Amino acid sequence: MEGLNILFASDMHGNKIQYNKLFDYAAKNSFDLLILGGDITPKDAVNRTPQKQEEFLEKYLFKKILEFTKKSKIKILIILGNDDFRSNEEILKKNQSKGYMYIGQKSTIFEKLSIIGYSYVPITPFKFKDWEKHDLSNKKEDRKDILMEGLVNAGLKKSFKLTDRKDNIETDLNKLAIDKHAVLVSHSPPYNTNLDILIDDRHVGSEALRKIIVEKQPLLVLSGHIHETVRISGKYSDKIGKTICLCTGNDNLSENIALIEIRIKRSKISFKRLII
Repeated sequence: MEGLNILFASDMHGNKIQYNKLFDYAAKNSFDLLILGGDITPKDAVNRTPQKQEEFLEKYLFKKILEFTKKSKIKILIILGNDDFRSNEEILKKNQSKGYMYIGQKSTIFEKLSIIGYSYVPITPFKFKDWEKHDLSNKKEDRKDILMEGLVNAGLKKSFKLTDRKDNIETDLNKLAIDKHAVLVSHSPPYNTNLDILIDDRHVGSEALRKIIVEKQPLLVLSGHIHETVRISGKYSDKIGKTICLCTGNDNLSENIALIEIRIKRSKISFKRLII
């Protein structure tokens, strides 16, 4: 691989000003890939419904992508995040002809690199549970602030039981073809890093993700999810063994968007975070 230039963004939550800046910046620079790492649809009180998020995708984002790809050869990869209703996953799958590839819970090969997407996050204190799972297969949750009952697709009840951990992030990740040549796009950051710190200094990332990074040593991990972590830690990167882990730390309430530029050349990685 001679060189691969990636632009990574996440957690825009439907902020059209940020999207406009993102696509304008991507069009003016030499990137091979634009990766959207989840939480791409609105979550404000008015628009946080499956129907409103679907409307955002069909009436805004798909049109924006189609307009962009008519002028640019940059490939676009997308995953959903925990604030994107899973009922709209099929819409994303069906509209890939608009100029993007949906890589949720699967991989694609680009320039000999395996790029793998994964949307699920450990159980949160929030009520919408579409993209939440138990983290490890054999450990009781020791966090006291998580909400074990909630809703999926905004209406159906979902309950988690500590005694039933068959459906978990650890098992999912072990099924994915993660190796030293992989770029893993995980909405959740790995646990106990600069990338998973809440405003009260607690670490809330995925222990399962950290475990598989230690075991498999992927080339790169790209995450979002924890908006304030960069502000709290003062850093947007970390290393687990040889694996470089990055997060955007984007503030979706701002008119400015936080992006990460990545350059991969002969398995060497350079990167920078910018706010535009």
